[in-house]
Amino acid sequence: MSMSPRRGGRIPAAALSASVAILAVAFFLALGTPAAALTHRPGEGTGEDRVIPAPWLDTLSEAEPEVGHGPAAPAAARFRSRHAGAWKMEFDRRTGGASYIEGEGFPFAAGDGPAPRDLGEAAPRGLALIDAEGDLLKPAVGELRLNPDRSAWLEEGRIVFLDYDWVVDGIPVEGARVFLRVNHGRVIQMGAARIGRGLPPAKPTVDADDALAELFAHAGGRGDADEVVAEPALVYLARARGNAPVPWGGGITYRLAWRASFHRAGERMTWQGDVDAHTGEILAFEDQNRYAARVTGGVFPRSPNQAEVVQPFVNTRVFAGGATILTGDAGTFAYSPGPAFTALDGQYFRVTCTGCSSPERAFAFTDRGTGDLELGTGGLDIVGNGVSTAAERNAFFHQTRVRTLARKWLSIPFLNNAMQTNVNLDDTCNAFYQSGATNFYRSGAGCSNTGLIADVMYHEWGHALDEATNIGDGSTGEATGDVTSMSVVHDARIGPYFEVNGNPVRDLDSTRVGHFASPATLDSYCLICAGQCSNGPYGHEVHCEGEIYGQAHWDLAQAFIARHGFNTGWQDLERIYFLSLPQADTMVPSSAQSVYNAYLAIDDDNGNLADGTPNCNEIDTAFRAHGIAPGVGCAGNTSPCTRPAEQPRSLR
Repeated sequence: MSMSPRRGGRIPAAALSASVAILAVAFFLALGTPAAALTHRPGEGTGEDRVIPAPWLDTLSEAEPEVGHGPAAPAAARFRSRHAGAWKMEFDRRTGGASYIEGEGFPFAAGDGPAPRDLGEAAPRGLALIDAEGDLLKPAVGELRLNPDRSAWLEEGRIVFLDYDWVVDGIPVEGARVFLRVNHGRVIQMGAARIGRGLPPAKPTVDADDALAELFAHAGGRGDADEVVAEPALVYLARARGNAPVPWGGGITYRLAWRASFHRAGERMTWQGDVDAHTGEILAFEDQNRYAARVTGGVFPRSPNQAEVVQPFVNTRVFAGGATILTGDAGTFAYSPGPAFTALDGQYFRVTCTGCSSPERAFAFTDRGTGDLELGTGGLDIVGNGVSTAAERNAFFHQTRVRTLARKWLSIPFLNNAMQTNVNLDDTCNAFYQSGATNFYRSGAGCSNTGLIADVMYHEWGHALDEATNIGDGSTGEATGDVTSMSVVHDARIGPYFEVNGNPVRDLDSTRVGHFASPATLDSYCLICAGQCSNGPYGHEVHCEGEIYGQAHWDLAQAFIARHGFNTGWQDLERIYFLSLPQADTMVPSSAQSVYNAYLAIDDDNGNLADGTPNCNEIDTAFRAHGIAPGVGCAGNTSPCTRPAEQPRSLR
């Protein structure tokens, strides 16, 4: 399933037998200066010089096996003695408490009382259950208060979420919570976060007015037109105490702080600051507006001879605000000031760069400004621009684009799965699809980097689509890759600038290449493989055999354009091609699952092939000319019915 060179070129070596290992990348959000490769946007007019980021508090998760001897073992054993069945338990080493428990479940409403009928009745039951599991979930001090925004009574109580905030002396502990999840009357999941010991006294030694004045002074002084958005209020802030490994239950500390927010006249930011209520130190100062940030990067529209164009990256995973989110149709995501990054890993594509440097893997980071994550432009093969390599950006972008086109017509599980993509493999002049992954080579030996050529990526992804629908013989599979590419670029040339001199991989316009592809003419232009490559159903190498179907489809496109116009012609043929894939596995016309038969089945508009189809003559003429139509042709064109509506386009 490679992009074999043209007739007369070398036959590629056998596909790599060893799978390319996925690079494991650990991301550490340091509180000091970021790594040298991570650059920030200039802070013109953003007040970035004032920002004091709130530190990120991670969970040091440790599993507690059923037979354990660690500090959590006694509590885990007591839990299992109360609740039979299989349970998975995770503990936070920082707090010593259970961060997540799930298993076979136990009754939520045990006892003689009636089952709760709404969230109000369920909430005290939840507190009673937490009391019963005190050694795992219950705070040593303070109280738990139901958070109505994170709690829910769903499907008439079949699903119940109970989520409680930890409050000590009337002061909330930020991010500290205990949760219970109930399904069909049984508790199946529970856990706690940021609930430890050692809170400082709740009585501040710095008053609210002094704390607010300190924040305004940090912002440059208070003006008459400045507006206080939220008056100072006390909050406990959980902070990390040391790095892993930390003593069991000794990895968290708390600070009592005044929190306030304000607008300054002439600025768009909404500043929020935290001031230690005992020392007066400013602990955090950040803009709390949620901006529509974007992930962008430079890509070649089609070939590496073109100028790069900065494009939005959709369906890209971004870590922001302590959660993983996906970018939308314009590459946007909601950003609140603080750390945000992407490793160019998406919902549908994961890209790994082989042997790369500057960086080893794409990584765009920010912790200020509007939150835009810029993958940048430039880079040469394995050497990136400090944020990403060109092949990573292009492979992610263009495969997302062709998937979008296919999803316009097809609803199959494959289109919802994530695919591995490996770029900058240490070879040249080819690309291949194998075992669920697309693979692209570096530049060299007169060839461009195949991870920079849109058509090549469309072709290889087309192999995956072929495999997921109705994979058949190798020749038809190679043509399927080409026709997939053709459906995006509307050009018979597959992969211009595959060679650095501009030559494509193939040209499927018979008027330019000097041979008319058909089973009868194969000997004149197509080799017969003898061990180093694969033959197709007509006994010749699969790529040049595939030109039969590829040329036929190109000729059919020209006939559709002549009859319906450029846009409608391509749209109608695009529909026929993609919808035919689940029923087309060979170009050989004698097969019941031939491309010819599948095209007619999709083109038919009245449930009667005996009277032809709207485009029967065009389909028959193109396929018959290339020797892949059956002996008896179709019945001719029917009168056109209402044209099928074009499916709405979506980048999701």
